[in-house]
Amino acid sequence: MHRLATLLVATLIAVTPASAQQPSARQVAQERAQAEADVPKLVDVLGLKPGMSVADVGAGFGAVTVVLGKWIGDGHIFATDIGERQLRVIREYAETEGLKNVTVIEGAAAATNLPAGCCDAIFMRDVYHHITAVEAFNRSLLASLKPGGRLAVIDFLPEAGSKLPAGVPANRGGHGVSPAIVVQEMIAAGFTHIRTFDNWPPGDKTPSFHLSLFTNIAQEPDAKQIAQERRQAEKDVPQLAEVLQLKPGMSVADVGAGGGAFTVVLGKWIGEGKVFATDLGERQLREIRAYAEKEGLKNVTVIEGAAASTNLPAACCDALFMRDVYHHITAVEAFNKSLYQSLKPGGRLAILDFRPRAGSATYPGVPENRGGHGIAPNLIEEELKAAGFTHVRTIENWPRDEKTVIFLVLFTKP
Repeated sequence: MHRLATLLVATLIAVTPASAQQPSARQVAQERAQAEADVPKLVDVLGLKPGMSVADVGAGFGAVTVVLGKWIGDGHIFATDIGERQLRVIREYAETEGLKNVTVIEGAAAATNLPAGCCDAIFMRDVYHHITAVEAFNRSLLASLKPGGRLAVIDFLPEAGSKLPAGVPANRGGHGVSPAIVVQEMIAAGFTHIRTFDNWPPGDKTPSFHLSLFTNIAQEPDAKQIAQERRQAEKDVPQLAEVLQLKPGMSVADVGAGGGAFTVVLGKWIGEGKVFATDLGERQLREIRAYAEKEGLKNVTVIEGAAASTNLPAACCDALFMRDVYHHITAVEAFNKSLYQSLKPGGRLAILDFRPRAGSATYPGVPENRGGHGIAPNLIEEELKAAGFTHVRTIENWPRDEKTVIFLVLFTKP
């Protein structure tokens, strides 16, 4: 069912009395035909095999549930939705098809209500853009999935000027949701992003959906990636230490530490000092901790940051730095205030980032003045000065003596 049909169905449900809210025979046939065409592709993406268990979260009238119920054989299908009428329609459809492997569950705004660890795979189709309690709901998705399971979120981009559904986060920008926002929110819940299909279903002449695929098992960076990041850190840290006026025994924070290469190299360099490493999501934090432990470092403290705060202790650091992070900040004023509070008087802050590329999309939720994916150094200077910092200088090419797109903007706290 394409977006237009979806919107028509949603409108029908919203304005028709409950007693009359039954799908027509034509509508049932259309949805069934679409499900028959889409399910093999969904099965492939989710890595499903007969005998597995899968959940159709927000199952609607149950077409995909029924087709999957027949395909999965001795496996099991959980179908969730909200409202007794909708649940009754799904139950009756499964019974009419003679399916004994379908369990219908009433969901909630903040939870799937699926049993813990019940499913090899979960999917949501035309549902995620309606979720209001995003953080709690995504945690319930994670809890319902077996280790190594997969989650597919199928949705559509908001159309210009479309109305935001009641109660959903304003960052949706209308009726729909971008894959970038889906990925950001699922990673924050603890999922690992595998890939995104910008056009779903594949092979459709007019695909109107996107599909974002996740797993609940962290995908460790490969050895080549780790080695590359480590070499870059080994090369950059001496220059960074010089700019930040660091000395062994001082304290420094790597805000948005990523895979932890800079944290580890600085941890070795700083000696009896201390390195704070922050990032978002338990998977990322676990990766940094494991890297530091492997290197035998006892001077690294890993802290979960937030959209509006570093969550670092007050006045904990002689220096802070952010590398390829600042252009992702959405709550700019609050975040910069927390940077200021985390730095000791006279301490230094270095922002390493890159200018937006022509035609690139602005990261979801960030100020529109970014002009694409990235940020200009003059905007960083303006925003950090507004937070109370003093601008020291801007280095256009970083690291120095290399032809790169990275720049460094340096500040101090009076």
